[in-house]
Amino acid sequence: MLQLFAADRWLPIFDSGYFDRMMDDIAYDRFSPEGMFLVVSFFGLFALALVVLLNIKTRNAHTVDLATSNWIIQRREIVALLQTAVFQRSKVRLSFHRDDKRSRSTDGAFVELGDNGFTLELASVRNLNRAWIGKLVDCDFRVKDKKSDFFNFYHFVSEIQDIRMGHDQILQLHVAIPLRLEASQKRSSLRIDPPDRLIPVFRVWSPSMVTSGKATDLDFATWGEPFFQIVPADMAGRGEIVDISGGGLGLEIEAGALDDGPHKLAPTDDLYIRMDLAEPGEDDVLTVYVLARVQIILTQTKVPGRHKLGLRFVRQGLPVDPKMTRLRWQVAEEDGIREVDDWVFARHLDIYRQRGGA
Repeated sequence: MLQLFAADRWLPIFDSGYFDRMMDDIAYDRFSPEGMFLVVSFFGLFALALVVLLNIKTRNAHTVDLATSNWIIQRREIVALLQTAVFQRSKVRLSFHRDDKRSRSTDGAFVELGDNGFTLELASVRNLNRAWIGKLVDCDFRVKDKKSDFFNFYHFVSEIQDIRMGHDQILQLHVAIPLRLEASQKRSSLRIDPPDRLIPVFRVWSPSMVTSGKATDLDFATWGEPFFQIVPADMAGRGEIVDISGGGLGLEIEAGALDDGPHKLAPTDDLYIRMDLAEPGEDDVLTVYVLARVQIILTQTKVPGRHKLGLRFVRQGLPVDPKMTRLRWQVAEEDGIREVDDWVFARHLDIYRQRGGA
């Protein structure tokens, strides 16, 4: 064994004819310790190089997966968005995570941006334990797009740097500038194209039909027959729901189908709507009453003779008796109608799973 690793035994390796003799030994299946060493070394180095290359590729792929398209990781871009939020005094939703995995949420507003952090005012919080300093807080905020009237929504997690009382005894929270922002979509903006069978009832009344004579918007039983409805089984129907979200819906209808007698429908007009939202495979349906406002009317559509309407939910009628006829109206929340929002999100997940996303 000692002779195998003796230094003078490996000196012939540097002889120009040595490798020729080793190749002959391998070709004629003649065993030699030197030949075995060369073969093992060659394949060992090849395997090592392969492992290194695979490791580099895996790390690069992991980095690409982490830096998804909705992440903002450049500090100057993050600071610019936070500066815009301060300028617009944007509202922010904060979620404090406790050690027992429960969370506490509150609202605040951006008021100041520094080199290493920013300041939030929490007007609704009277006191906050300084033990929160050094802990993480989840924040969701929005900024208005400079080129349109739409809002962009962002989420981040960062560390609380300080807690103190500001002017007028309003609690101020100092938070570190996050390492990244995640562009997110509010669920009320999430729209789906619903199958007809999932909205089996869709009926529309004009305000004059539910507020004149004995009719009242407080009692659905007094509304009478709708002047427009969509029947899924009617293949030659006068319209269809092309999209729906927690905040509104889109209709494609025959021109004039929603005109109320001499009154021609126009933007800012209101419509009372009853719709039933079904669950796939379930017999029960969710009945929703809404007051929707016409936001836009498009006369140029793919189907000649049809118009497309964009409707926004502005009020929701909540049943106040077991018969589901008497209603109590309330203003729709900024994020839309929760029941419709939940239904749309559930259907979105169904579609996602059917496409193999989960």
